[in-house]
Amino acid sequence: MDFDRLDQLADRMANYSLKLKKGERCLIAAGHSAYPLVKAFAEECLKVGAVPITYFMDEEMTRLFLASLPQDDDQALTESIATFVDPIHRMIDGVEAVAVIRSKETDSPYAGATSKTLMAYQNQFGQ
Repeated sequence: MDFDRLDQLADRMANYSLKLKKGERCLIAAGHSAYPLVKAFAEECLKVGAVPITYFMDEEMTRLFLASLPQDDDQALTESIATFVDPIHRMIDGVEAVAVIRSKETDSPYAGATSKTLMAYQNQFGQ
């Protein structure tokens, strides 16, 4: 792992992309495989005086949830997904900046979830 490159990327994220300032809260949402970059970015947040708040998403748990949803009831599908993403929305509402760090953990992270379910999930998660 090239830690100098991670530090450079973290610096650019904090100071150029997000332009973090002292006292701002920054939600860092990421998968577990992105931990080295999350750590470097959290350290950069602290350097500028921002408060890093980390939230690790688990693709396998999300896949299990999405694959279990009812396909025959659109309202139940939408309500289930809304309940699932509500804590994330609440965290986003409580911070000044959000950094979502995506990393590839598996080749098919949502295997078993139908396209209908994935579309409903993306619609809710993207709000």
